Amino acid sequence: MGWKRSGLEWKRVKIYEQLLLVYLLICTIQTSSAATDPTDVAAINSLYIALGSPVLPGWVASGGDPCGEGWQGILCNGSFIQKIVLNGANLGGELGDKLSTFVSISVIDLSSNNIGGNIPSSLPVTLRNFFLAANQFTGSIPASLSTLTGLTDMSLNENFLTGEIPDAFQSLTQLINLDLSQNNLSGKLPPSMDNLLALTTLRLQNNQLSGTLDVLQDLPLKDLNVENNQFAGPIPPKLLSIPAFRQAGNPFNVSGSTTTPASSPRSPAIAPPGTPVSGTPPSSGRVPTKQADGPTAANESHTGKSKKSTKRVVWISIASVLGFIILLLGFILFIPRCSRRERDDRRSKRHQIGAYGGERQSARDLLLAVKKLDKRASAHQKDDEFLKLINSIDRIRHANVVELVGYCSEHGQRLLIYEYCSNGSLFDALHSDDDFKTRLSWNSRIRISLGAARALEYLHEQCQPPVVHRNLKSANILLDDDLSVRVSDCGLAPLIASGSVSQLSGNLLTAYGYGAPEFESGIYTYQSDVYSFGVIMLELLTGRPSHDRTRPRGEQFLVRWAVPQLHDIDALSRMVDPSLNGNYPAKSLSNFADIISRCLQSEPEFRPAMSEVVLYLLNMIRKESQQTESNEK
Repeated sequence: MGWKRSGLEWKRVKIYEQLLLVYLLICTIQTSSAATDPTDVAAINSLYIALGSPVLPGWVASGGDPCGEGWQGILCNGSFIQKIVLNGANLGGELGDKLSTFVSISVIDLSSNNIGGNIPSSLPVTLRNFFLAANQFTGSIPASLSTLTGLTDMSLNENFLTGEIPDAFQSLTQLINLDLSQNNLSGKLPPSMDNLLALTTLRLQNNQLSGTLDVLQDLPLKDLNVENNQFAGPIPPKLLSIPAFRQAGNPFNVSGSTTTPASSPRSPAIAPPGTPVSGTPPSSGRVPTKQADGPTAANESHTGKSKKSTKRVVWISIASVLGFIILLLGFILFIPRCSRRERDDRRSKRHQIGAYGGERQSARDLLLAVKKLDKRASAHQKDDEFLKLINSIDRIRHANVVELVGYCSEHGQRLLIYEYCSNGSLFDALHSDDDFKTRLSWNSRIRISLGAARALEYLHEQCQPPVVHRNLKSANILLDDDLSVRVSDCGLAPLIASGSVSQLSGNLLTAYGYGAPEFESGIYTYQSDVYSFGVIMLELLTGRPSHDRTRPRGEQFLVRWAVPQLHDIDALSRMVDPSLNGNYPAKSLSNFADIISRCLQSEPEFRPAMSEVVLYLLNMIRKESQQTESNEK
């Protein structure tokens, strides 16, 4: 009887074990959906709140699963957050004080945003790449850098940092690229810099650093820029052998006398962005300091930026101006009032050191694009009005907006000088170059749309004051060498209205297919820009120009021909650009057409805001990515 009882108990134990196993399996399945380590979840929640709870797909202020849910800009290794990459995302707020609580994060890239406050004194010791360039950070560089023993790349340039560089480099023997330029740093270089035995790129230009460069002489530097500081004494001979050594604008001791090289004088004080222009402009024009992506009203009111601004420009000598004018315009003109911003250290986020394994160096990085304003149409505009316009244009800074490099104004001639985009315009890519057109895959077209949408979102909703583009067309959507979008002619609405800029305006713009219906009555608003953006998306979808007089009468105007067919799946398939060879997901095509339809509503109030369009396109990209991953599995 006892044995039978024991046997019964044994059977019960087995059943209990099986039930327990099932229970544990259920628990495992349930917890596996929450893939992110709780410590990292708490850290990312804290960062989100500190940034002001911006609109970022997936992000929430409490809980959530960043790794399992694929939050925008978050990359994980298993259950731990490894990278936060949100450059050019129009972020504001601050970083908070919880960054150091991330378990094993190695990359933080928040460059080209509008984040302010101090750099946290406590940082994740696991960091390898730390990019905060082109933001609004104030205060000093924290001495806690000394704890980042695995750091290889760091960019803190184009901020408002003050004080001395901390003597905190003793253990940073793996640091390769360091950019501290375009701040208001002062004092001597710290002695511990001689421990940077892996350092090949060092950018210190446009600060107020002083002392000598002796501490750098034994480092393996290949790129050193110390321009426009207060360094003195003789230049160590070893530094003169560095392949890319730039030292102009310092009172170095040359042949026993202290001089400041004339090729790059210190820039005069310039009012910070948002400060009214007053007084008589200097005899040489200048482009004022430009803020990083998405300046807000709060950050525009920053005080103490004038010192920062003084170091964000560099004057062009008459000879260099004549050189590139001859090259680019084909005429010789004496233009003493010119300005050129320092370019080397002010490239877009793709060119910042460390972010992509080093800064690209090529001749095309130095090409410039020049827009010549109509002399007769701009003659009525006084110099101070023109300078005021330059100030307002110069505040427009976004990763998807063509950067204003400088301007020239003399003898009635006015030029605007922009960064050069190597792949020309979207119009040319779609309608003038059949070989290049084949490179524009379906995914490329979606991402081009997203880049242009982000530029307009910034102009309409983040820029202070907001900007209506007014001249949006595929010819003003420029493409860089990696097909990144740069929208041109931003902030030129006053010149467009006066006829100073060649454009399709008024009824002519409508006649050529870009103008919204309300523009025929002389009204142009943010919603009108949205309509023009919808036409550009339609060009990307069909491969056709907005107006083509070579086609049959019913097909000449793209919008009139295409819009009635956007919700007919068979007709929509026939409309797609033949050069795509059918390589596009049907669902994605339908979603793309739906966004176009929303943008091209005849009534302005029914068109979406550009922030909504950005979200639509981001959701498309996310769904396609998830579908691709699912198919691969």
